[in-house]
Amino acid sequence: KAIQLVPNNPEAINNLGDSYVKLSRFEEGEKYLLQSLALQPDYIEALTNLGAAKWGQGFLDEAIAQFRKVISMQPDLAMPHKNLGIVSLLKGNYEEGWREYDWRWLADNIRIRSHPKPIWRGENVGDQKILIWAEQGAGDEILHASMLGDFVARGINVMWECDPRLVALMQRSYPSIHVVARRNPPDPVIEEVAANVPAGTIGNFVR
Repeated sequence: KAIQLVPNNPEAINNLGDSYVKLSRFEEGEKYLLQSLALQPDYIEALTNLGAAKWGQGFLDEAIAQFRKVISMQPDLAMPHKNLGIVSLLKGNYEEGWREYDWRWLADNIRIRSHPKPIWRGENVGDQKILIWAEQGAGDEILHASMLGDFVARGINVMWECDPRLVALMQRSYPSIHVVARRNPPDPVIEEVAANVPAGTIGNFVR
């Protein structure tokens, strides 16, 4: 309706394209996003959404190029960084992927969980434990837990906090790791913990 009233409105055309992308109708979305960009070539939101449309169609290299273009134009914009991270992980470019994926907190406007101990950044903490806390759903917890074997192999002492339904599974899988159930609201575990880190970030250190 907005486009009918103002046919050359790049914002309305972008929003229509973005809506199609969110419905997984990527080719239709791309058509409108390109129309929006024809009217306003430097329209950051449309450029970002075009990267998502390319990603949805499986054109990962084009999506990466698109997200990098947006970042070059506006380096502090979180969403293209996050999307670049996810697509880079899909491509197997883990170093860049995990680094860019850390922008998810700003991109999704989520406050990182507060904790009395500092965020772990890969430093040696000796025999003290690192608390790794699950930040997403159970499927993501299992995905991230696949990296726990790397911590065991490196002799890093870990406390893994997860969904209560997964505690027995995780403890059987990694007997040397201290597994605790997440409470609601989260309980800031501090006993024997030198630092904490969200599970979606640990790939920076072991992948």
